[in-house]
Amino acid sequence: MSARHSERQIKAAEVAEAIRPMGRICSERVARELVSLKDDDENLRLVWEKVTGQYGDRPTAAQGALRTGNDAQLQRPRPDP
Repeated sequence: MSARHSERQIKAAEVAEAIRPMGRICSERVARELVSLKDDDENLRLVWEKVTGQYGDRPTAAQGALRTGNDAQLQRPRPDP
């Protein structure tokens, strides 16, 4: 296992721990999308409530990214006029 992969797993685990009182994160991929919020527990929990309220208890990583603003990779370039 690489150090980079280990670091991603640790950060995802911290997110999962912060969200634990509200339910269980369904995958590491979803947790990784929320890592940017891990130092702001209140905002993290608010975003998680919105994600699960809109997409149910098992949102995808892409759905989590859409709610956190980490969706740049999901936006397709617009064609030039």
